[in-house]
Amino acid sequence: MGPLSRTAETAFLPAATSKLAIVGEDLGIADRANQGLRRFVLLWHEMPAIASQTSHWDLMFEHSGVLVAFRIMELPPTVSNRKDQCRVQMERLADHRLVYLSYEGAISDNRGCVTRIADGCFQATHIDNSATVLYQLQGDRLQAMLEIPFCDPHQTIAAVVLQWQLDRDAAIQKHV
Repeated sequence: MGPLSRTAETAFLPAATSKLAIVGEDLGIADRANQGLRRFVLLWHEMPAIASQTSHWDLMFEHSGVLVAFRIMELPPTVSNRKDQCRVQMERLADHRLVYLSYEGAISDNRGCVTRIADGCFQATHIDNSATVLYQLQGDRLQAMLEIPFCDPHQTIAAVVLQWQLDRDAAIQKHV
């Protein structure tokens, strides 16, 4: 078990990842596309005992047919307003397949298993004169606001957490 611990410009990320999008309610796929909405998912990735990596959280954002993915070793505490902001270390992973928006279970080649903890829609906007994107997440169990610097896969960065409200009881019930 792991610890539970600007402008309206279009946001972009380097290389294969580009435009991101807008917060909204749980809508059908066609409705989300018409409103420019994109989805996110927070997964608990339980690694097998023989793995060289430890279990961790995966935070993924839908973009251009893939998921832009970040590994988080420890989730931030509850942050309800900007004066309580904190930082969290994140590692940018290679892009993942969209199937992980809804998949739970074993991962091939003995790479562990994933459990969906939270999901929903997000908005991402580029912050003027910086190499940072503001992500606003609105989900079933998670409402968050993060400033994440642009980075390439396999880079570790410190994201600024302006808001983080995770339904921790629901997360614990999901076996985390």
